[in-house]
Amino acid sequence: MHTQLMAGAAAVDVTPDEPHFLFGYPHVARRSTGVHDPLLASALFLSDGETAALFVAVDAIFVPNDLAARARRRIGDSIGVPTANVMTTATHTHSGPVTVKYLSNEADPVVPDPDPRFLQQMEDGIVAAAIAAHEAARPAEIGLAVADGSVVGGNRRDPAGPSNPRVPVLSVRTADDHAPIAAMLVCSMHPTVLHEDSTLLSGDFPALARQYL
Repeated sequence: MHTQLMAGAAAVDVTPDEPHFLFGYPHVARRSTGVHDPLLASALFLSDGETAALFVAVDAIFVPNDLAARARRRIGDSIGVPTANVMTTATHTHSGPVTVKYLSNEADPVVPDPDPRFLQQMEDGIVAAAIAAHEAARPAEIGLAVADGSVVGGNRRDPAGPSNPRVPVLSVRTADDHAPIAAMLVCSMHPTVLHEDSTLLSGDFPALARQYL
């Protein structure tokens, strides 16, 4: 039996209002002095009438396991999507706040512990984006392609070494007028366009790619 795909997308700003240590470069004391581009939690909801799924990507270096579990439970309680069908991911920007106590940095004297206020803000943003995407659902159509990303990245340790240039792209459009709802892509490249000399909060290249698209 044919069923109508439903899809919705939404984004919530999770940029902190106060300066934060920028995490991602060992032994470098970086504290944010401004905002280059807002940190977002971006959500895509999909349902075929029988199975629903949610994908939420947040501009952060990591999403802690316990935070992701709480967010999935809250999303499930709010809109009924099974927690096993909710994926929370980080874009892995190196120009955002500390989000985990990372084993390799425990002896690094310049790296502070995560700020619980930002962690709560990030969790709330993930949940809010998911709920908003669910509320925005409308009849949709979907397509998948695999692009060639070899021109934008490679193996930084060994240019001749292994790399993955394939970029899966999931495109979602409205069913009636084919207007874009969302595009979700996976690019195997470190978001370190902004280096340790930058003190601006940013989602790095994933955020700029999102703006361009």
